[in-house]
Amino acid sequence: MSVQLTIDDDIKSLSRWLSKTQKEQLPSAIRNALNDTAYDTMKYIRNVLPKYIDRPTPFTIKSLQYEKTDKVKLVSKVGFTSLTFGKPTGKGSAHYMKLLIEGGVRYPNKRMIPVPTLQYKTNQYGNIGRGKITSLLGKKNHFQGTLNGKAGVFKTTGRGKSLDADMVIAYEKQTRYKPQFNFPTITKRAVNKLFKPSFEKNLNEVLRKKNLHGIKGWL
Repeated sequence: MSVQLTIDDDIKSLSRWLSKTQKEQLPSAIRNALNDTAYDTMKYIRNVLPKYIDRPTPFTIKSLQYEKTDKVKLVSKVGFTSLTFGKPTGKGSAHYMKLLIEGGVRYPNKRMIPVPTLQYKTNQYGNIGRGKITSLLGKKNHFQGTLNGKAGVFKTTGRGKSLDADMVIAYEKQTRYKPQFNFPTITKRAVNKLFKPSFEKNLNEVLRKKNLHGIKGWL
């Protein structure tokens, strides 16, 4: 899942009062500005993500990446990694971030989705953690099964007639998510703030290298 960064009407308006020689430098300045804006937007979203998503893991934060524009399309991108975007580890994060951004229903990759109950102490990111279920089932006072019509992992306490079992991890057929992070809106807001000063800076740098007059006060 990604958001594309493209040139807007302000560039077209600016180009009307540039000289022909100055206009020739626009593609280079636009390309550099788009790349700088995409990078700065990525850093900004990484920083604000914990305000919207509860304890995102380092994997999720680092999976927010950007792609540079080429010399023809003049389009850069910011988004969460997938098999078709960025440099993902495994499948990337777009497949589960889509649920947190748009909301929806998650279905299990296998038979059930393990969900921690209040009886289970999650890790620092609010998750069960890899290999933890296997570890629990290796303990004598834990078992996997179905009680009162509910499947999951249970912890036993007491003995004899006082024996009791509490569910620590529930096995769900599906989980439902509400939208938590308006990624397109927040990203576009950042781009609108970052692009203009970046473009002016990059255009002036290109013009100076060509010994041409720069622009000032475009913002």
